[in-house]
Amino acid sequence: MGSSGINAEYMGSSGINAEYMGSSGINAEYMGVGLLEEFDVSGWSVERSPDMVELGDRVWVNYYDSGFIFSGVVEAASYDPLSYTVRYDSGDIERDVTSDKIFEELQFQEGDWVWALEEAAGEYEKRYVGGSAGGAYTTLEAAGAEDAREVEASFYHIRGHREFAVGDRVWAEKERKLKWERASVISTGPGADDYEVEYDHGFREVLSPAYLHFIRRSERSCT
Repeated sequence: MGSSGINAEYMGSSGINAEYMGSSGINAEYMGVGLLEEFDVSGWSVERSPDMVELGDRVWVNYYDSGFIFSGVVEAASYDPLSYTVRYDSGDIERDVTSDKIFEELQFQEGDWVWALEEAAGEYEKRYVGGSAGGAYTTLEAAGAEDAREVEASFYHIRGHREFAVGDRVWAEKERKLKWERASVISTGPGADDYEVEYDHGFREVLSPAYLHFIRRSERSCT
């Protein structure tokens, strides 16, 4: 694999297939390196952003800036500026991964609302988490419903439900075609769970929270 390319074998064996890509925080004390603080992120809704990253976290990462998201484990951190080394499930190792490229860990609890992939339709549905076991979540249409459906604990099968505000900086899955790009929320609606986003290159579209993710706040070490 080249340092700027996507490992084709990994793409095929880790959930990206012809039909669908089958696709976390350090609270922070790092041993002997002190506290962390944020870069200036004025205008971002950082109070609702994912937490910082911890060594050993299982995370989902923008793989070599490709826009495609893969899972791995945070193995090491470097400082000034802060970045991470991630070992992907394929065995590939990516260094100098900044926190804004890391998506949060999939940890849902009973009672959470999520977006679960309905594979037959290829669409995400808003569902209620009824429990979890064996690497999967039991989802329901609503609390107490009897339409239980097991959903694999994978970023490409289940995603968290979030509320966004105008001005939020987000990763957005452009045209719902698996590739994520940076964008800003510019309006809400027309549906109750819809948001209009504008990508940094100017393209606009309306997406549900299934296709949006806060850009994690940037961090740096404090001496």
